[in-house]
Amino acid sequence: MVNAELTFQNVLVSSALIALAWRLLKFFAKHPFDNLPGPSSPSILFGNIKQFANPQAWAFHQNITETYSHVVKYRGLGNQAQLWVSDPKALHYIVVKEQDVYEVPVRIRTVLFGEGLLATVGDQHRKQRKMLNPVFSPRHLQEMVPIFYHVSHKLHEAILSRVTSGPQEIDMLHWFGRTALELVGQSGLGYSFDDLDDRPPHPYGLSIKKFIPALFRVPILTLLLPYVSELGPPAFRRAFVKLIPFADVQRVVEMVEMMDKTSHEIVRYKESSNLVADEQVGGGKDMCGLRLPAGNIGHPHGSYN
Repeated sequence: MVNAELTFQNVLVSSALIALAWRLLKFFAKHPFDNLPGPSSPSILFGNIKQFANPQAWAFHQNITETYSHVVKYRGLGNQAQLWVSDPKALHYIVVKEQDVYEVPVRIRTVLFGEGLLATVGDQHRKQRKMLNPVFSPRHLQEMVPIFYHVSHKLHEAILSRVTSGPQEIDMLHWFGRTALELVGQSGLGYSFDDLDDRPPHPYGLSIKKFIPALFRVPILTLLLPYVSELGPPAFRRAFVKLIPFADVQRVVEMVEMMDKTSHEIVRYKESSNLVADEQVGGGKDMCGLRLPAGNIGHPHGSYN
């Protein structure tokens, strides 16, 4: 019994020493980015993350570009060396010319966008693009022109109703944002988000608009999210994240829940709709309507994700 305990302790101590030695080796070993200039790290745990990812980070970005170069080494989570590139020629080479070589980390894409067209790579991405080819054919795009005319006329009426009594100051960015969402909704999803009237905008549009700025307010949690997104069942993760006592985190949670709820409503509407094409939103010419019968979009085991 004593020998067994000693053996277990030896294994435990040896494992700890090996892990420590490995971390020290990685810390002192020369990194490929070591020859690049960059700002010093203010934190061993978070590196330069808080300086890079915050709503007021523009001055820091401009400063490192002027002080160092367009290719800069900085420290990420755990003080690991990371690469920051702002040179237009280098970015073109990375994301356009050699886009098959460069891949955004899959975990981050999957957490933010699921397994849809924006997040998948390789064969899965090619299959999804192939399924959508008929949607972007010249003939089908031509059939969507009446949808754009209809929504544009609604925008015209909304603005006209506000200037009939005299000159008025109108926030066109606000109205163009509502119009863009309605165009995407009718032509892409066969779903109407907004009648472009005096009623408040659809909360889905507000959530999309505020989602990315809200993520920048919680940069550390955003980096940790891919590593904890598979812990336990969804109900456990949902309950756990609601216990986090930070208002910025809870705002992100509310936006995600709103977008998820609306997405499910759209799918249920499309699956349960028994209307003839002319009575459907967008006249049944939307992208979702074309792909739904062939892809089982709402079925958990369907071929379309």
